Amino acid sequence: MELRKTLSEEVIEAQTGDLSDVNRASWLTKKFLDVFGFGRLLLIAPDGAALIKSLRAEPLDITHIDLLSEPSQSSNALAALDNNSFDTIILVNSLEHLGSEGARLLIAACYRITRGQVFGIVSSSASGLKHAGALRQSRKEWEDSFFDAGFRKHPGFLDLVHYTTVDDETEVLLLGLEKVPENAAKEFSMARLQESRGLHMDMLRDSGTRSDAHIIRYHWASSFIKEGDVVLDAACGLGYGAWMMYRRTRAHRVLGIDGSDYAIRYGKASYGRGEHVQFQEGFLPDCLTDIADNSVDLIACFETLEHVEDPLSVLKEFFRILKPGGRVCVSVPNDWSDESGTDPNPFHLHVYDWSGLRDQLATYFLPETAVALTANQYKRLDDKATFELAPRSMHEVDIDAAASPMQAEWWLMSAVKDPIANTAPYVEQIYANLNGCGFENLNYDQAYSNPWMATSVVNGAARVKNAKLLNSLISRQRESGVAVTSELAAYVCVEAYQLLSGQYTDDAVVAKSNECLEISASLDEKNLHELRWKASLLFVAGKLAKAGGLTDQALDAYMACGKLEVAPFCIQLSTKTTEALYLAGALSLSKGDLEGAELAWSKGVQTAKSLTDASVEDVLINPERPNFFHHGDGVREYALAWDHVAKCANGLRSVRDTRGSRNYEMSARLIFNSSTNEISGRDVDLAYERSGRRRKRRLLRKKIYPETSNPAQVRKGKLSRAAAKVRNFLRRLRR
Repeated sequence: MELRKTLSEEVIEAQTGDLSDVNRASWLTKKFLDVFGFGRLLLIAPDGAALIKSLRAEPLDITHIDLLSEPSQSSNALAALDNNSFDTIILVNSLEHLGSEGARLLIAACYRITRGQVFGIVSSSASGLKHAGALRQSRKEWEDSFFDAGFRKHPGFLDLVHYTTVDDETEVLLLGLEKVPENAAKEFSMARLQESRGLHMDMLRDSGTRSDAHIIRYHWASSFIKEGDVVLDAACGLGYGAWMMYRRTRAHRVLGIDGSDYAIRYGKASYGRGEHVQFQEGFLPDCLTDIADNSVDLIACFETLEHVEDPLSVLKEFFRILKPGGRVCVSVPNDWSDESGTDPNPFHLHVYDWSGLRDQLATYFLPETAVALTANQYKRLDDKATFELAPRSMHEVDIDAAASPMQAEWWLMSAVKDPIANTAPYVEQIYANLNGCGFENLNYDQAYSNPWMATSVVNGAARVKNAKLLNSLISRQRESGVAVTSELAAYVCVEAYQLLSGQYTDDAVVAKSNECLEISASLDEKNLHELRWKASLLFVAGKLAKAGGLTDQALDAYMACGKLEVAPFCIQLSTKTTEALYLAGALSLSKGDLEGAELAWSKGVQTAKSLTDASVEDVLINPERPNFFHHGDGVREYALAWDHVAKCANGLRSVRDTRGSRNYEMSARLIFNSSTNEISGRDVDLAYERSGRRRKRRLLRKKIYPETSNPAQVRKGKLSRAAAKVRNFLRRLRR
């Protein structure tokens, strides 16, 4: 599966004009906020640009300058702006229309004026370059101009333009830049950086396919980092990766270690951030001896294992310092050997392939995920001594595959320290903001015989990302004995949702539903954690029974769940009871039982009383440092419970109207209507519209452009004259 394919296609649409001006401006505004955030904004754009209106609709402090309509007046206004007076500068269709010298001066002015960031939207097609003398430059040319002025690529650059689609830019270039600290820019100029390029390079100050391949690894590693994590970048080089993992996540601390004094000095000057981003000199594995056992949450170790004399000794130290359930993320070249079977790079002491890396990781860890990454070449499958050109690609592959699942230039793998075989004391950090608030849901020490399993298995945001490994951990823990009843209930609940998310038989889901009902019957509602899992088990038992075709069993399970008083545990658990009552009413209605539907939905509406009785502390848990909305416990779950109440209210009104004198027809749309469904419905409609356009393009390409089925041929220039005509036709169609 190609990673983030949807985003990739969205980026292409935004660049090629498949979206209307309004929608494209809306998309760009959303991407801007996602990547650059809030702050004081300088917008340099022609009057009438659709993006101006879209940005002004957001809560942003915007100063707008049009350099093209009144050049002298606007230039004076730009010169009058104070140094470091704006958080972000957006350049919209301006740079390319100022000529070479004008563009250089504007970029220099941006470095002076901004405190941090530049978002550039630059036309790259002839149709978009309307002024005489306009510059038509490549991404590399524009990025090099910014690098020379003291900028580097923004840590979220590849959120603006996905790694696999950078080469597909045809109409518009999206540039994400970040200001290099002034002292670092002076001490480590681009000229000095180029002098040491053979040994070290800051990939955020480099342009091209291979630098992007290095950057995307840290994007991937960041997806495993949880709030409050302690992260180690082992052999960090110049420190850009440590900085990316800090900026892209809510890690508490990132430590970069490297054996080069020059690299550490560069990292401290360019990327150091007090206690949160630190760098120290040292060689693996000896440099790790001062790091305490079970103290690190994630280790990134990219392009390193092939360089060290004894990789297993490094992995052994990684195992020691990682917390139970912690991860190691590594990358290695995929068989860069020549005809002799050795790597011609004198600094590469080992040759890795698919099984070699996975088996080595398995010595100390549980292999979790794997990614095949390619920049521009890889080994041929039929000729192990020959490389062939290939397009950029990044594919998630099955870590359990016996043989190499596909061609790749590098392998990226994550592996987990076994959370079962451990004796380390547990300290809550994902929800550290709630420590000391008496929030029952975080009392893992009481609810689990092995609290580390709560984060590795139970917590949806933190759990291992490999379904097979997840189920294996649960099975091993259950086989070793589970002393706490609520813990067993938690594992069974996770197993149930894993079953529903994959391929299943009726017998399998019915058996799991029966197991959930059996365990829920043994739980004591007076024990708060048992109450929590009783509600969850009854709810998922209903889903399982319905999936297995047992409507009556599903209805009974939903009603039993809806009758529970869950507020003593936490008001957020009302999401389960309110949705259960809504589903119970809907099932009763489908069976023609209006009384049953009225009973369920009346009960659902009555739960509004417990929601209104909740205090601010009940909802926010810690009003001084509330949970973020997407973290679950907090406002999100509370609001979702109200959404289910709204659907129950819709249903109750519909049933009573139908049974009344007017005898209305039942409307599923009316009953189903709620704020979340209204929003998701719009998203589905938009996605369907976009998918239709993409499907038409794919079908047309497949029908008349079969010669380009092998992307490598495109890069090698082996297209026939007819295929080239079709290519140009398709580009015009996109526009």
